Parts: sequence; structure tokens; C-alpha cells
Amino acid sequence: MSIENFVENLKGKLAIQNDLFRCLLSEFLGTFILVVLADGALASLAISGSDNHLWAAFGVGFAVAFGIWTALGVSGGHVNPAVSLGLAVTGKFPMKRFLPYCLAQCSGAFVASVVCYSVYYDGVKNAVPIDVDNHTAACGIFTTFPGESVGYTTAFFDQIITTGLLIGLLLALLDKRNMAPDLTLVPLSAGILVSSIILSYGVNTGAPLNPARDFAGRIMCTLANYGPEVWLDDGKHWWLIPTFGPLVGSVVGAWTYMLCIEIHHPNEETEEASRKEIDVLLPIPPPPGTTALADALRLPKSSKA
Repeated sequence: MSIENFVENLKGKLAIQNDLFRCLLSEFLGTFILVVLADGALASLAISGSDNHLWAAFGVGFAVAFGIWTALGVSGGHVNPAVSLGLAVTGKFPMKRFLPYCLAQCSGAFVASVVCYSVYYDGVKNAVPIDVDNHTAACGIFTTFPGESVGYTTAFFDQIITTGLLIGLLLALLDKRNMAPDLTLVPLSAGILVSSIILSYGVNTGAPLNPARDFAGRIMCTLANYGPEVWLDDGKHWWLIPTFGPLVGSVVGAWTYMLCIEIHHPNEETEEASRKEIDVLLPIPPPPGTTALADALRLPKSSKA
């Protein structure tokens, strides 16, 4: 049997026909790619002792881009519960799929954190000791903690703003009636967006942005004997902030874009009628490849000042 026949037979036997299961597997793999690359970039920094914020920001940004590229054509490439929720509350994604997507994303993030920890085990063990006093440095590879003197109110507000920016601008990237880029450019644009947010607002909380990565990373660190302190900061349940803050921010960001931009787009019939009216009022026929509106605003060549 040839390799081609073997692959075709395997595809026929293993191909998933259920659309939801296909999407969940896609989200699992996309989130895995995102987290295994992002954690790998942060692990490299921690082990080398570098504090290069550009390295961290662009490493995570590229990880986001490749994670979305992996899943975009099958499940939409959410790879983040905050994205799924933002789309769901604006009617762009079925709410009944939100929890299954979250489970798939958290599962992918957990497996990715285990893989990254295994690959960098010796480096983390030797360069970043496993102890309670140093849990921020060690577990900061896989999850987030607040910066010095950052209060919980500030941290929660930080998550609403940063994740709100993420979701609102993602909706702008997907809005075909608002200069949306080609779909193939959305992953790269989203990655650049995440890098920009990290560079702008990464100091307070480490810019969690993604509850799946943060929550799954804490589970992995707990199983790796970092202790229950991984869930706490100064004795308080810090994990609640990066887990639920981005979800609140996603709703705020999604509806901010909807209320300020998307719901004000004219319906297609009205827009088409306006274009025809402009065409009638034009002094000259529009040249090929130009819009009626651009021609309407252009003075005839024969006009003089």
C-alpha cells in the first residue's frame, strides 16, 4: 500500500464529521500552539536572566498569530475564552458553544504548559529555583502576578481596559464594513495588537489577556509542586483577577465597539441607494477602479481657481 492510499484510508476512518467536535479539536490545537510558543519565549527570558520586554512582547505576539492561523479556518481561531465571550455577547458566535470552547482552550493551554515545562525543566530548576519566595519568577513563565505596589482594584481595572482594547480592536479587524484587512492578515494583525498591548500595559499585571493560559498555567504549576501559593498573592486570591477580569473586559470592549461603530453602519440597501444617487449627480462618468464618492469629491479638470 502506498503512503497516499494509507493516508486516504486513515482520513476516512478518523475524520471527525461532527462540526462541534472539529471546532473543539481546532481550538485545542490553536491554543496549544499559542501557549507553547508564548511560554517558550518567556522561559527563554527567565532562564537567561534577561528582562527584555521587546523580546517578551513580540514573542507572545507571534505566538498569538500562529495560534490563530492554526485554527482560523476551522473554528474561527478564538484561542482565548475572552474572544469567544466577546463574540458571543454580540451575537457573532453561539453562546451555547462558549463553555465547550473554554474547555478546549484550557485543555490546549494546559498541555502546552506541561510540554514547555518539560522541555525547560533543567533550565527552570537550575536558573529559577522552585520555592515559595520565588514563585513569581518561576511561575511567571506560565502564569501572571501583579507588579510591586499594584492593588487589586487597579489590577482588575487594568484587565478590563487591556482586554477591552483587545476585543474591541479585534472586532474592528473583523468588521468588513470598516476597512477590515484580508482574512489571511487577521492573525498577524492580532499578534501585533497583542504585542502593542503588552508593551503599553504589561507592567501592572503582566497582561494576562487570556484566562485559558493563565488558569491552566496555575494548575500545571500546582501539579509541579510549586504549592498553593501559585493561586495567591500576599495571602489573597490573586488568580480571580486574571481569570475573570479579562471576561468582564471582553464584554466591555465588544459592546463599546458595537455601540460606537458597528451598529451605526447604514444597511446595505441604504448604502447602495446613496451610491446610485451620487453617481447621478456626478458631472463626469467615474473612471474605472475608482469609487463614486471619491469622484464626487474631485473637481473637474477644466475648473479653474
